[in-house]
Amino acid sequence: MKLRSYTGIFTKQLKKKIDKTTEARSGKGIYKRRNNRNYRVIIHYSTYQKIINENPDFLKKYENGYAVRISPEEYFESEQLAAGLEIGKNAFVYYKTIESYRKYPPKKEWNEIIELYTSNSDYESRKNAEQEWVGEYAKFINNTSTAKVSRICKSNHKLSKAEKAELKEKYNLKTVPAQAGLGNFDYDYASKEEQTNIKYQLSFLLLNINNMDEHLYELCKNDLSKRELEFSNIAYEAASFGKQEFMKVYQQSLDIIVDYCDEHNLLDFKKLEEIRAWSNERKEPVCPLCLETLSAKDFLETELQVDGREEEDNTRSKIALMHIHALKPGEINHRAYNLGWGHRHCNQIQEDMDIETTLLRLKKILENNEKSIPVEHSLPVDSVTPKS
Repeated sequence: MKLRSYTGIFTKQLKKKIDKTTEARSGKGIYKRRNNRNYRVIIHYSTYQKIINENPDFLKKYENGYAVRISPEEYFESEQLAAGLEIGKNAFVYYKTIESYRKYPPKKEWNEIIELYTSNSDYESRKNAEQEWVGEYAKFINNTSTAKVSRICKSNHKLSKAEKAELKEKYNLKTVPAQAGLGNFDYDYASKEEQTNIKYQLSFLLLNINNMDEHLYELCKNDLSKRELEFSNIAYEAASFGKQEFMKVYQQSLDIIVDYCDEHNLLDFKKLEEIRAWSNERKEPVCPLCLETLSAKDFLETELQVDGREEEDNTRSKIALMHIHALKPGEINHRAYNLGWGHRHCNQIQEDMDIETTLLRLKKILENNEKSIPVEHSLPVDSVTPKS
């Protein structure tokens, strides 16, 4: 029995957890609906100005391009746009309020945005295209009695045959994109290569959690007849022969991961400890915020919910992906050596802050409450009531 994939020892749920690291967050309006992180990005005008002033070459990092969203006030009240921008080419005016729309209506010659080619289109179909999208503005206005929403900003909007035919003829297209947003949030971006590095590094951390091998074996052995957890056929076969054979397959999976990580310099344990994702003393991953060790079963168990507020479709595990330096506009922080596995509760405490900032905030809170915290009081991480 020989594995071909590094995820061959994972359950379907674990594979999904790793694969989700390549997905950008789901957006509304002009933003794509749950998409790959290397898609075209949308940058706020203020962020673009900062990049141009400090490091223009940074824009080249976005392999599938970018579009700059400009508010009506920024466009109509400025004498000229920042260098390198042209409305309808790499920038657009984005209407979010009825007040802005009334005060600064779109110019008569302007058209609403249409996406002609997605970042996922094959190269041959878009190599001769002058642009992947056309149009000067988009509307996503819900603060009015009758919403004003451009086609590209609508959720669950399916193009009719007539609409598709019209766009194909007008722009000489073989296929027409779904018109479900133009791009991702810029701070979610990660190149395809970096996404692969992240998946391997996080998989290494996952498989090195204390007792993960034992836990997966027990799950696989107990699931042999039902196969509900959807291990690979090789994992099920190995488990049927016993623990020793399963552990051989587990080691094969880990060996594949280590080979890739060594080749791409992803196992610098000093760096991993510096970002608080690994303990060199314990030789295992830790939560970047509380520095406690992680439980193997927590990766597959759903988070406990508050009594009386349970939701039947809850699928969130107790372990979450955590960014050491938070995702921020003008930075690419979804990258190797900036990610770790942590407790979901700790992740909720961190919110959109850096780990260091979070710790300083917590330190201040503790200092302010020094006299009111009972000395004998102790609360394990896993017993903390989840944040609503």
